[in-house]
Amino acid sequence: MFIMKRKITNCCILIFMPMLLCVSILSHAQSDAINQFVTQRQHLENVIELLDQRQNEFIASDSQEIVLLNKQQKQELLDIWQSVAEYTIALEAISQSKEGYYFFDQKEKSEDFYLHFTSLSSAYHLALEFIDIIEKDNSLVKILDSSNEDLGLGDFAYHKFKHHFLDVTLATRYSALFLIYKTYAVPPPKVLQIIIEQDQKAIVNYAKSKGVKMSFFNAMDVIKSGTFKAWFPVQRGLANTMGNIKFWRNGQSLISVEDVHKILPLMRPGDVLLERREWQATNIGIPGFWAHAALFIGNKQERDSFFSDDQTVSWIKSKGIESGLFSDLLTRDYPSASVQSYGQEEGFDVRVIESIAQGVIFTSLERSFAADSASVLRPRLSKVERAKAIYNSFYFAGLPYDYNFDFLTDDALVCSELIVKSYQPNKNQKGIKFPLKLTAGRLLMPANQIAKMYAQQHNTQAQQFDFILFLDGNEADKASHLATEDTFLESWKRPKWHIIIVDE
Repeated sequence: MFIMKRKITNCCILIFMPMLLCVSILSHAQSDAINQFVTQRQHLENVIELLDQRQNEFIASDSQEIVLLNKQQKQELLDIWQSVAEYTIALEAISQSKEGYYFFDQKEKSEDFYLHFTSLSSAYHLALEFIDIIEKDNSLVKILDSSNEDLGLGDFAYHKFKHHFLDVTLATRYSALFLIYKTYAVPPPKVLQIIIEQDQKAIVNYAKSKGVKMSFFNAMDVIKSGTFKAWFPVQRGLANTMGNIKFWRNGQSLISVEDVHKILPLMRPGDVLLERREWQATNIGIPGFWAHAALFIGNKQERDSFFSDDQTVSWIKSKGIESGLFSDLLTRDYPSASVQSYGQEEGFDVRVIESIAQGVIFTSLERSFAADSASVLRPRLSKVERAKAIYNSFYFAGLPYDYNFDFLTDDALVCSELIVKSYQPNKNQKGIKFPLKLTAGRLLMPANQIAKMYAQQHNTQAQQFDFILFLDGNEADKASHLATEDTFLESWKRPKWHIIIVDE
């Protein structure tokens, strides 16, 4: 029996950042909240470092010159901006989620204070670095002030960002928190102490060189004043979720087990699954509305029944399996993976293969669809072509998650990479042509790109999928409902934080 405790994570990719997750700075001895903060901070630091390394491509060396960015360069710059905006939002939301703990003499409150302080100081420090680079060229400011549908950033979002972090109120708040830190009786965890010192040094140096004023008022009065405001409305909702790395709804998804059992008869081996989980901290950094992709393989009996047509049986026999059974082919070539695919998870048959934090695993549809929105797309391919894709996917079973997000290597995979490589065209397989994007030297394709590709190819000769269903989550009634194909066609355009964006 194959049972694995599922940890949902950044199952897809940060399309604009070629970075390694810095696992070395994370510790099982630390709380999930601290590890979450450290991870988000590292992501933001990495993407700003990427911008710093590549700023010569965007900024003229002579202030009198103007660099005319081509379409690809503009998109890369906007990708970096979206990353900076989102990770900054995440850090400030973590800080806000730890506000209100004024009895700092209580030892059990010390982690809340330090997370409140370090999240704010890191956002402040790294935002100043980003602003310093962008302000070197006014043409970059104009590009960043354009709206960004993926995140829901409207016009002049960069100006709001800039004014927020250059406002003396924020400098005053940081200074007040730093004074409390210097006199606080309970020492911080070592990793947070290192970050605090790094941030403090950078902020002071920036203040000296750029003239950012830092006023020192009564520390506690500043903390209790309530003058600190979010620069972007999504923070107001996101702050309620950042103290928990899972769900705001405490682990409850909008798609129920009953919903899954109703749609299961519609599913066929080889179907591609797209999934969306709201209120999930690990959505941060994943571009677009659809954040996860998986492959439906069915259970053993369903696979053997579905792949019993003459063409598929002939292919199986050509590979030396006289029985013509697909399960016998998988058992011979991938014995360990086959055993896992024949098992159960929490009493439900395994029917899905996907790449998550634990790597490429087999899981039940009930577990994989423990989400808030989900869709099913069916490749316009013969049964034998879908059998070949599932056969390919078993090759990757057990491989680790690819934190380097590199589609050119096969030693680790992200979720959408599993789909791409299972259906990759070759001389023996028609497959599916996915639109990979070359960004910062890496070929990438997030799950949301699959939905976008479907919309762009819809009703054309190039269409490669058929629409099967769309379970669209509704936060208002805490349920998910079957939606139309027309609704799905527009889903990839949804702001990734569409549920909690509010009017200012």
